[in-house]
Amino acid sequence: MTSGTSRNFSACTELFPGKIPSDVRSVNADWKPTARCANHYAVLYSALSKSPLVVVERLSRAHISDAGEAPMGYAAFAKRTGWSLPGAAGGQRHAAGEF
Repeated sequence: MTSGTSRNFSACTELFPGKIPSDVRSVNADWKPTARCANHYAVLYSALSKSPLVVVERLSRAHISDAGEAPMGYAAFAKRTGWSLPGAAGGQRHAAGEF
């Protein structure tokens, strides 16, 4: 699969759970949503905010093994980068939409 930009995820349906991609039309057009497909991930991008709204990545055991390092939680990330989210002391988990 090649990288590409489209109005839908028809080029990368295999990346989504159950091969059922997100419907770009479900996002308010004011956000200027654009579907972007790559080899192992898909992004629903907002041209308005210039940021991803949804990212889907298809992982396999090989991809994880090739990463060379275990995924880090919030506490390890904060320690390594010096970044901190408000109210996220001690590696607390937060509910979706809390920020």
